[in-house]
Amino acid sequence: YGPRYKFGYDFTPTIVSQALIIHPINDQNTFQQIFTFYIRLKQEKQYLENNTSLKKLINRKTYGIFLSEVTFDVSRDVFYQKIDVRWRSYLEQAVRSYIEKTRMSWRQRSFNWTLVNGKFVFGYYRIMPTYGLEVIVEVLLTAYSVSIYPTKVAFTQQRFRMNQPFTNKHRFDYREITDIKTNENIYQLNLIVISHNKDEALIRLINNYENEVLNYPFRHEHFTLTILYFSQKNQTTNRIANLINDLSVRYMSIIRISIINQNQTSYNRGLGRQLASQLFTSNQLLFFLDADLLFTGQALDSTRRLMIHQLSISSCAVYFPIIFSVFSNISVVHNNSIINVNSKNGLFSIYGFGNVAVRKKDLDKIGGWETNNHDWGMEDVNLYHRFSDPSSECYVFRAVEPGLKHYYHKKMCNGIANKAREKMCLDADAILIGSQMDMINYLFSNTNLTI
Repeated sequence: YGPRYKFGYDFTPTIVSQALIIHPINDQNTFQQIFTFYIRLKQEKQYLENNTSLKKLINRKTYGIFLSEVTFDVSRDVFYQKIDVRWRSYLEQAVRSYIEKTRMSWRQRSFNWTLVNGKFVFGYYRIMPTYGLEVIVEVLLTAYSVSIYPTKVAFTQQRFRMNQPFTNKHRFDYREITDIKTNENIYQLNLIVISHNKDEALIRLINNYENEVLNYPFRHEHFTLTILYFSQKNQTTNRIANLINDLSVRYMSIIRISIINQNQTSYNRGLGRQLASQLFTSNQLLFFLDADLLFTGQALDSTRRLMIHQLSISSCAVYFPIIFSVFSNISVVHNNSIINVNSKNGLFSIYGFGNVAVRKKDLDKIGGWETNNHDWGMEDVNLYHRFSDPSSECYVFRAVEPGLKHYYHKKMCNGIANKAREKMCLDADAILIGSQMDMINYLFSNTNLTI
């Protein structure tokens, strides 16, 4: 914040000075004509940008893309958040500095006006995946006439938009997020997995946890695993329960399982996650994971350190990692435990919000998980929207995490009553069948196909 961060230098008294424009045009009609010309140029520019047919085609491809294309919608998917007190303090200081310098300059030049007041009105920011940080700040300036009677007052309220790219350097400047050397459970990251009719995936996740956490003693005090299992009372259930219980005996404080009889409580993921969250105290860190997730120990370490750091500088913070979704076995061989992150093997799911790290009391503050959603999906999107609402006063962080990979599985879209959600399910399934190049090669190699 402020001079310690590069972005702080962008908001200077020089930029604030643009809020007050003194021009020599006294004739109102002339000024109106200039302004009309400016508006027309702006409209023409927007018209050219919105009509792609008017642009020259460059590097046109010889084939068409028939898969659902993920389009990043700024108005729908990126939300403004309030500038916190440290940013506000720095901005107010910049405005005050501008007021003092301008007042002194006007006094030396014997202006008929004096700038008497200026204040920071409001400010918002958002992270744009396309280029970086965007900040909107509004400033109100007040000026009085000095030698004119009666005294006149002029107000100007100006809104500034400032953009800062993520980096324009070949080498990053960074500050190390130091690890917390303590056994307190508020610094543990508690993994929570809800499982229903995904026994194979759950066994894979347990083995993954054993390989990445249990085999490394230094991670034992940093992570726990809680599994809420909706059982159907069959042989597979007993096999999973025995597997987890065996690990629980060996690692008593690290792994636990809660089994819910599905005959008594019908399954929905939001309800399961809400029930699991009640097993923890208000200050503990929770990391809700899909049962189909593959993770590295380094990704868990990074998530834990990130949450500890964010909560040390913010009253509320939540992390929705952007995970790598692996394509189906039509395109990717899944028998290899190491799946490289590239466009041939999968894609990063910008619209995936099912994996989230949050402090328990921050989750409770916004009402917890949606528990009455018995249809497909949306309980995680609902949670993201509530955290993103400015009224939550919570810092929402998103970043690409290559160490979190979603293992492909066929989505069960049949029987979804809500047609809109059924379409969402089908689209989500189709986009992970394979890469565009795989689909094109498939068509070219199967000449008997009729389209």
